[in-house]
Amino acid sequence: MSEMLLSFIKNKIPELSKSHKKIATFIVEHYDNAAFMTAYKIAQAVGVSESTVVRFASELGYDGYPEFQKSLQDLVRKKLTGVQRIDIMSVETDGTELIEKTFKNDILSIEETFRELDIEAFRKSVDTICKSEKIYFLGSRSASIIPNFLHYYLKLLFDNVILVDVSSDSEIYEFLFRTTENDVCIITSFPRYSSNIVDAAKFAHDRGSKIVSITDSVDSPLVPFTDYLLIAKSAMASVVDSLTAAMSLSNCLISSIVSEKRNEARERFETLESFWDKYGIYKNPEETDND
Repeated sequence: MSEMLLSFIKNKIPELSKSHKKIATFIVEHYDNAAFMTAYKIAQAVGVSESTVVRFASELGYDGYPEFQKSLQDLVRKKLTGVQRIDIMSVETDGTELIEKTFKNDILSIEETFRELDIEAFRKSVDTICKSEKIYFLGSRSASIIPNFLHYYLKLLFDNVILVDVSSDSEIYEFLFRTTENDVCIITSFPRYSSNIVDAAKFAHDRGSKIVSITDSVDSPLVPFTDYLLIAKSAMASVVDSLTAAMSLSNCLISSIVSEKRNEARERFETLESFWDKYGIYKNPEETDND
């Protein structure tokens, strides 16, 4: 979804009915809030019936209001500041509604991610990771959770895995200038996209490294520099974008890599288990406390 939606609505206003003009004008002027309002709340705001709002969405060519609302949300969520998100949260839900909505959004994000997953890109990502000389992981701010999670597990399977320090722009390039066509960079970014991560993706791509991008849509600024695109849907919840689907996708990626390298993985974990047992890394469930 792009900003063309707002232009489309503006251009259509002259030919709309009086009630639909009210709705269109409200959405164009307040689209950042309207995107997270129910049909009922929009109807209240402009003084029309809820069914009129639903018919308005249909007149624009959508199957119903939820589909239209999703298009608006896809446009808005890439631009919102933290303050705007908090304000929208109070408009969108209240009380216990927020708890139910957050869980349902996460469930829907995982289902949609699974349903729309590019299996070919996923398999090629696994194959490329398994065959690469070095594996780099990049992600900043909240999205850094994903590369950290992947790095933790894949460092147990591979020797040359590198979690890139993104605390300063110079350090990013001090890591990435060593990348070659024999390496792969797993890069994660979600709205609002971090400019330093996008620049890093371009830098690594220009050096010939394969790029596996974990991001939210084909409109992501990572796409032009991506060899294998893995899309994880991200629903907005207050000041955060949920990374639940991205974590699920990461789980699947790790599991597939372990399956691909089953024998080596088994040998490694046998050795690790002996060390963990020797040094008491994990508490023995058969032990009982004396307290």
